[in-house]
Amino acid sequence: MTIAGKLTSGVAGLIVFVLFTGLLQAQVDKATIIGTVTDQSGAVIVGASVTVTSVETGARYTGESNAAGIYRVSGLPIGTYSLEYEKNGFKKLTRSGLPLGTAQVAEINVNMVPGAVTEVVQVTTAPVMLETETTDIATAMTANSMKDLPLDINASGVGRDITNFIYSNIATTNGGNYDGHIAGSQNVTKNVMVDGVDSTAGLQGFIQDIGMEAVQEMNVQISGTSAEGASTGGGTIMFEMKSGTNQFHGSGYGFLQNEALNANAWDNNYLGIPRQRNRFDDWGVSLGGPIRKNHTFFFASYERFKNKQLTFAPDSSTVPTAAFLQGDFSALLGGPLVINGSPATDACGRQVNIGEIYNPLDSIVVGGNTCYQPFPGNKIPQGQLSPIALSIAQKLYGNVYAPTGLGLVNNFPAFSGGYSDVTSTHLDLKLDHNINGKQRISGGFNLWSFNSLAPGGLWQTGSSAGGPLSTGDDQPQRDWSVRLQHFYTVTPMLLNTASVAYNQHMASDHPPAQYDASQVGIPGTNGSNFPSINFSDNGGAGVNGYFETPLGPPYSDQYTPYNFVVSDTVSWVRGRHSLKFGGDFQARGMNAVYEGGVRAYDFTSETFAPNNNQLWPYVGFAFANFMLGQVHDGSESVTSALYGRRKRMSLFASDDFKVNARLTLNLGLRWDMNERFHEKDGHWSNFDINANRGIWGSYNGGWEWAQNGGDSFELNQNLHQFGPQIGASYQAMRNLVLRSHYGITYAPLAMNQWNGVPAFYPPGFTAGAFGFAGSNTVVNNLPGVPSFNWDAATGAYTGQTVYPQRVPDQSNISGGVAYVWPDALTMGMVQNWNVGGEYGLGKGTVLSLNYLGNHGSHLHDGSIWPYNYSTQSNYLNLYNSGQALDTVTDPASAAAAGVPYPFPGFSGLAYQAITPYPQISSQAPQTGLFLVNADISVSNYEAMVAEVKTNNVHGLTMDVNYTLSRSTGSASPNGAFADSQSGTVLTQDPYLLPKLTAQLTPWDYTHEVKGYVLYDLPFGIGKQWRTNREWLDNYLLGGWKIGTQLSYHTGEPLGTIPAPIQYPGWSGVFAQRNPNMSLSSGTFKGYNPVWVQNGGVGPDPGSLSFNTNAFSQPAPGAFSTEQYSYMGYLRDFGYADEDLNIAKHFRFGAGERYQFSLRGQFFDIFNRHHWGPPNLDMTSSFFGHVTSVSGYRYGQLSARFEF
Repeated sequence: MTIAGKLTSGVAGLIVFVLFTGLLQAQVDKATIIGTVTDQSGAVIVGASVTVTSVETGARYTGESNAAGIYRVSGLPIGTYSLEYEKNGFKKLTRSGLPLGTAQVAEINVNMVPGAVTEVVQVTTAPVMLETETTDIATAMTANSMKDLPLDINASGVGRDITNFIYSNIATTNGGNYDGHIAGSQNVTKNVMVDGVDSTAGLQGFIQDIGMEAVQEMNVQISGTSAEGASTGGGTIMFEMKSGTNQFHGSGYGFLQNEALNANAWDNNYLGIPRQRNRFDDWGVSLGGPIRKNHTFFFASYERFKNKQLTFAPDSSTVPTAAFLQGDFSALLGGPLVINGSPATDACGRQVNIGEIYNPLDSIVVGGNTCYQPFPGNKIPQGQLSPIALSIAQKLYGNVYAPTGLGLVNNFPAFSGGYSDVTSTHLDLKLDHNINGKQRISGGFNLWSFNSLAPGGLWQTGSSAGGPLSTGDDQPQRDWSVRLQHFYTVTPMLLNTASVAYNQHMASDHPPAQYDASQVGIPGTNGSNFPSINFSDNGGAGVNGYFETPLGPPYSDQYTPYNFVVSDTVSWVRGRHSLKFGGDFQARGMNAVYEGGVRAYDFTSETFAPNNNQLWPYVGFAFANFMLGQVHDGSESVTSALYGRRKRMSLFASDDFKVNARLTLNLGLRWDMNERFHEKDGHWSNFDINANRGIWGSYNGGWEWAQNGGDSFELNQNLHQFGPQIGASYQAMRNLVLRSHYGITYAPLAMNQWNGVPAFYPPGFTAGAFGFAGSNTVVNNLPGVPSFNWDAATGAYTGQTVYPQRVPDQSNISGGVAYVWPDALTMGMVQNWNVGGEYGLGKGTVLSLNYLGNHGSHLHDGSIWPYNYSTQSNYLNLYNSGQALDTVTDPASAAAAGVPYPFPGFSGLAYQAITPYPQISSQAPQTGLFLVNADISVSNYEAMVAEVKTNNVHGLTMDVNYTLSRSTGSASPNGAFADSQSGTVLTQDPYLLPKLTAQLTPWDYTHEVKGYVLYDLPFGIGKQWRTNREWLDNYLLGGWKIGTQLSYHTGEPLGTIPAPIQYPGWSGVFAQRNPNMSLSSGTFKGYNPVWVQNGGVGPDPGSLSFNTNAFSQPAPGAFSTEQYSYMGYLRDFGYADEDLNIAKHFRFGAGERYQFSLRGQFFDIFNRHHWGPPNLDMTSSFFGHVTSVSGYRYGQLSARFEF
């Protein structure tokens, strides 16, 4: 075992030992109350006992003022609390009604009055809105706020997605749950925690398993994260689940969307198309309460979303006619074929007729040419029809896929409208138990189940699954997580929390309707997938416009990432220091299985046709060869099972140092370390680009394979990833706090991949497990000859499984190549900083202004690696010689092209011969080289954020922010995925690209305003305007609440315009911009659908977005002066959106305990339309024009009951 491995195991063992011996604490998501106890003279009081009691559960938490008079009570779940302060010789002081949120540190300083302890001084505590003790920049949203804000139940296609509130409301965020950016960060690098525990299973920061109804509060930290929560490359998202209380409480609710609530789309109105069907529903229930009052509590919620859109487009798919199924193709037969004015003949001199099909049993030979003769009348004799094809025709085609139209094509309805059937459910459970006054345990469980059908090919009429011939995909997903936490107050000054958690995500692809192909005479398949049957007529273009729809689902796979987490934190108050020590251990894995036995057959129209490609568009028919059983080529999937593993750990220490009553320093240090990735069974391969085994002469490159389950290609361990944190919070005035922070965080190395090992995407791309993944294909490079007859072949298939040899001189790279970066264990490092302050305006309003920024280095993104290409100067010299596309097969042809002959056996083009790895560029030109966890990218972000928050000020609660920002760097939209196809970013100089750190990112928005506003209308009981008639004030006038979300931003930068003529085999050529010419078109009015549908013919209708004359092709053999792949001088259109929720609440029962509400929620309330980005293709007639539009008002209704 390596030193790092021993260290990991040792620290993990220590954490587990501490966890189960009961010394446990306060963690990053829990709230804290801190303060100083003094007497009337201002002298500190030592030994004052502090008792904090939860109003909802009766749980008691204790503290004590130390020698500095400072007390700290940590580990407080979100909720409302009362506080008691006692000390002999002083009156007892009680404060009530203190609400606490996620990770909040509330400073409550108290002044005790001399007297008997039996005397009580009572004070009501207002919510603490000024953060005087911390230096992070964060925004919290409570369940009460979120339930009265509009949230589209179908925005993510999975029901209510609470993460949509993040990107709709929180400053510096954009994107979404899957591709979100916080403060300019890379995708899949943010951290997500539930109840203070890491909740990522697969893609970092992507979470689906927690239902919105189960969340009490959501907190998003965008800068200044503490050492404890700094496991992130870009922000931390914390969810706190609801808990049971001493009083039973619950809810029942339902949502529905219907097109009757919607405006029509802008382009539909323009074209006279009516509103489209749009119907979904979502409902759920929740219940919480005591199992044993003051001791044991539960909370449970269930939610179900259903979207069933079985919309069919008539006569838009194709099935064979009854005659075709009997071998009668006379309907295809036309007269003599004439090409360029001359009668067409085959190689034997016979006149060819349009649409004829050919008899494999009838051929003649003339002059050495074999010519198959057409079937008389284009009818196949019954005795020649394939028994397998007839079985498919009778049992499937003729039974449930009969034509509904009269034509030979487009005679069958096709499913349309996205997913055909989606069901999404959430089940969330929470259990809390107060063991005694010092110990508490808490457990949580979240389950998300998702089932969807993606349509494809033929969809059986009346079927909810499409039938066996559909090429659709059944995509079930199951995400679940379970957590167990133990909280222990050892002494009033010493606390501890330990957590153990397991998170898992499962996703799979399966046939929507399982079918055993042996029922139609095809044995040996996996028993659930009908074979994938492809009909290739004239390469997919159709023969004389005729074709058949492909059959069969090609999917059968499953991948399951997981994460096991153990963590512990100790909190200790000593003097003016609030110290924390802790760490965590994580064991991540990815189990992936691709099922074997998924068969594929390809039938072509060229089989048996004349060997003349000028005739192929007019003769032969793939379905006729299907009825003959003549297979052109085929394949069968081979089972692959890969099990990736990675362990990681972290340690941290922090000190919140209360220097004096005004100044607090936040100090911290975190250490992160990852163990090397490995595949459990050693089934992992690497193409080492630095090794030279003599395979390709002097050029490097060679395969290597893991020797066992502990072997890894991540060579260089990095034990120096320390992240310091330093911040200062200074209360300059009673209502003014100034703060500043600097820190370093590291992006976690998660399972940001789609298989058990990176760079493995079977069947075509198998680099990550080359040599361990088998293939079973029947290859046929002869277009006119079948590979086999499936009726005559044993098992209806002739292929054999082959595994590439794992030998040092292996030269096969046809399945792609991938190189594991030696410094893969160097995590993306992000330096972040902020400086600013917040000002309390009255008791319920806070204004803040913060400057924040970050710089990311060693970011994982291999797409900008340049070595798929030669240098720009070398390529340009070759291109200008006119020989870049010369074929090079030997030294003589290389010399003629003016390039070196790379190695014996090289066969490729001249430009491929001058690349650093000519074997890759010539043998794997489509995929090039993949890099795994290459730490070569950089990012920069700066922002000024102004924000106003109010908490129920005259009925108004809001959080609205404005951000002025700039996001630059070399990081691509690919994000921090483990594997990246190198050289895929459009650029003129791939070697310059990694150095362009000032390049704008595609998620750069200069100006952005977003946030939410909630307003309780001042009517009804207890309000300014009322009639004092209870029934009227309650049921008609009162209880109205309006909630709105606002989102406005300027457009993101557009990609630099490619030149119309690109240089073959090069990374890109940009158009030349004339800087002296205005970019404004001066004529833009909007999108014109009719002009677009007519192919852009005719004069400009007002859709020209910019002056296209400002761009031109660079001089021949030269590049433009542009450098950046994203340009700031042309941006997409800005965005404006307002969403509205109107709610009417009815309260009834004793103490108005019961509440019923009706809601109308409307999105894009002003029915704004948003122009799509302009076309940037200079070869298109639409160049510079806007060719799309989106956005229209739509609505949903909701009813809710709570108690």
